[in-house]
Amino acid sequence: MKFSFYQYVSVLKSCIITRIENTTKKKNWLLYTMFYCSLISLFFAFPSFEKWDVSSGRLSSFLLQCEGITEFWNENKISNINYRLTVPIFVGLMGGGHITSIIIRYTIGILLFGLCGKIIYNYTKDRTSAFLFSMTLALTNPGVTSFCEYRGIFDGIALFLIIIPFYIKNNYIITLTTLLAFFTDERTLICAGFLFTYGIFNARKEFDLRYKIFNNLNIPIISAIILYMFIRYQINVTYGLELAEYSQYDERGWKLLNQINNVPAAIWTGLEGFWIIVALNLILLFKHKNFLPGLAFLITIISLIVLGNSVIDTSRSMLYLFPAVIISMEQISKNTPNNEIRNILILCFIISFIFPSYWVGGKSSIWWQYPMPIQLIRWFFIL
Repeated sequence: MKFSFYQYVSVLKSCIITRIENTTKKKNWLLYTMFYCSLISLFFAFPSFEKWDVSSGRLSSFLLQCEGITEFWNENKISNINYRLTVPIFVGLMGGGHITSIIIRYTIGILLFGLCGKIIYNYTKDRTSAFLFSMTLALTNPGVTSFCEYRGIFDGIALFLIIIPFYIKNNYIITLTTLLAFFTDERTLICAGFLFTYGIFNARKEFDLRYKIFNNLNIPIISAIILYMFIRYQINVTYGLELAEYSQYDERGWKLLNQINNVPAAIWTGLEGFWIIVALNLILLFKHKNFLPGLAFLITIISLIVLGNSVIDTSRSMLYLFPAVIISMEQISKNTPNNEIRNILILCFIISFIFPSYWVGGKSSIWWQYPMPIQLIRWFFIL
């Protein structure tokens, strides 16, 4: 019997799709999605518990914020975390500390899989595509960060909050969640460009340019930005805070150029296999002559890449490209049959599966998020 690679791949794909369909036919398919995604994510990128040192820099500062945010402001006039308030205030109100923050971070990480699955289902009306999307997310750094970050940083929560406007249409909730995202990490301010793009995409075609930009979907985002600036200004005036002395330039010049050798790797870590979806969307946008939203979309991506690679923790910044994938999935689903969407997502999943989860920082630092078996071996010998 002659071996056919194409036939073998087709049979394998059919088996995978059948198993996924059997799972997604169940009543609580989103719960199963979150469960399997969490298992996959933790298996391929397991947290390094031995590094959870509450006396370390950023984590120590976060715990001080939880004990009293105003006291922290009084003692730390210059700090880039002075305005990352959402999580420490919430943990402080609960009377919790480090363990509470871990529980919140893990819970939001799991919910992110379900939220994205539901959003993609709303776009495609196909549970299999939604499951494949969430499983791919579980293998990429935007899905991994909630489980593996140990420094008192909450990028997973910030991503969750900035993704909510793609699902909920209530303007007040959109303003609130976007504002909370801004106060979780300031990188989400650039993500507002993706939300603006989403609003332009969904504005009525007969609207002129002004109404496409300032439509009902974008007004809550503008309101959140204004509120953020106002609250931040009031905090500055009341407590005499200052910005950390930071510049994208040092004695060697522009930091982006100094660490340019690591930039391609950093960009890849932001989305991994999902870059295929973003690239396809860009092609479709310019093919269909959607120049205004296409330009806004591209400018936001480029801005995040340039600014995100002008700091040390470059992979962290690249995580905030993830809303581009959500927007891209919405646009692709309008022009592509579900079978093709499944094929695209399977390819994204395979690529993300092949590439290990690693992080990039500065001009030469690259570190691997160890899979669970490797972590167990490490702990057996070092603990």
